[in-house]
Amino acid sequence: MSFLSIRQGLTLIAILCPLWVNAEVEFERVWPGYRSAESFTTISEYFGSAPAGNNREALRTQPAARDGYYWLARTRSKTAHPGSTLRVEVTREGETEPTAYAFDLDVKTGSNAVFVGLTGTDWADPDAAPIAWRISLVDADGNLLVSRNSFLWNHSDA
Repeated sequence: MSFLSIRQGLTLIAILCPLWVNAEVEFERVWPGYRSAESFTTISEYFGSAPAGNNREALRTQPAARDGYYWLARTRSKTAHPGSTLRVEVTREGETEPTAYAFDLDVKTGSNAVFVGLTGTDWADPDAAPIAWRISLVDADGNLLVSRNSFLWNHSDA
């Protein structure tokens, strides 16, 4: 290997690394799992107050129902992206094609958490889990900002 090819390789790495590290929007973490309605009950609700907005944003397929299968997604964004769409695609046991759900979400700057849930009759079985899933953020112009998926999502075509 010559000195020139090593130098060219290092230059290429120096150019591309900031592109990988400095993604404009990223999913820091995505935690899937079933959550009961009680897990969303705030302390003020225990004392008789009506459910109020809090720092935990929750997007639900059936807003009145709290029980369901959720993805707790923590995003980090360098810039705000108002008018974005959060998409969840799920393949369930016994299905061959995924079911897609879309939620309006204004992506804020910084690190923010959002619960995204299939609730009510959209996910009635607390013991069920998806076979495969993908969660994506798309900006107002339809451009993919970030996507995360389960291990089996890439293998569902096999």
